[in-house]
Amino acid sequence: YIRLYNRAQEKMSEKKFSDAIKIFIEYENNVKKIIYGYDLYLNIGICYYYINEYHKAINYFTKAIDCEESSELYMNRFS
Repeated sequence: YIRLYNRAQEKMSEKKFSDAIKIFIEYENNVKKIIYGYDLYLNIGICYYYINEYHKAINYFTKAIDCEESSELYMNRFS
């Protein structure tokens, strides 16, 4: 599934944001434990931003923040 994620990033660099979103969401739906949670949601949010779907962008930016906060809480709990 890493290849899928990397392919989505390539589409982002090519400014093919709609294609990138489809691939990122396919990655999200097929991976049981999301390895790149924060980055995944941030990238999807960025793609939605660039295609002017701001409401969806905000939803994914919020997911990224939530993911980062829960990760920080987890790390702080065990440090």
